[in-house]
Amino acid sequence: MTQNLDSPPPLPGQRRDDSERRGERISAGDNKKPGLIRRWFWAPIRSGENWAQTVFRVLGNLFRTTLTVIIILIAAGAITAYIVDQQYQHERETAQLAAEAADPRRLVTVEIDQSFLEVEEAAFGEGCSQEFPFPIIVRNDSDLALTETWLEVSLRRRGTQQILKFRGTDLRGNPSDEWRDADDSDYDFIRTIILPKSTHGYCRKFPPEKFFNFDPEAKYVYQVEVNWRMTKTEKPEAWMYEELDRVPPQ
Repeated sequence: MTQNLDSPPPLPGQRRDDSERRGERISAGDNKKPGLIRRWFWAPIRSGENWAQTVFRVLGNLFRTTLTVIIILIAAGAITAYIVDQQYQHERETAQLAAEAADPRRLVTVEIDQSFLEVEEAAFGEGCSQEFPFPIIVRNDSDLALTETWLEVSLRRRGTQQILKFRGTDLRGNPSDEWRDADDSDYDFIRTIILPKSTHGYCRKFPPEKFFNFDPEAKYVYQVEVNWRMTKTEKPEAWMYEELDRVPPQ
């Protein structure tokens, strides 16, 4: 057997054909298969495949690529819709909180001063007369003007839930003696516009003959609140401030 002088002799215990075969395996190992992601989008051509297999492979590649794009678009659309929905809900909640904060029902209060009833030497409330002894103050802390303000007043016996009924009127306009003409409450209508961040006060009387079974010896609690079903509010205008001698806010 003739030795090739251009190549080094094999190591002891090693045959030349073994090293050559190992070299072939090493070079074959360098030809790695494409990655899974790459093969998902475009599978490589296999040796020995016929034209039908090639067509089927190409169609499979196109199908997987199209399916992947559709899934990505659906996922992106779902994420975008979720973000938009969260932003819309946040804006809606913010607007709702702002509307609730500006709601005049939360910012308009009514007080009736009846402290003089606890003091024997006081005949009536401050600023009122003996005929109309009860001062009623409406405080508007909202940003809207009360253009038609209706107040609902009632009378309750202290320490109980007993509400006295207001007498109605008969056909002649006199106080009626019929229970069916009575009501648990009475209404006051304030014609003056109550501007934002302002108060309005007036005096009222509660004559005993106005009620059924009024006991002059008993103690009563006089109550008043805004009737929002009938009250109207509007955005304040310049003429309102002018006619009421008020300076509009800057």
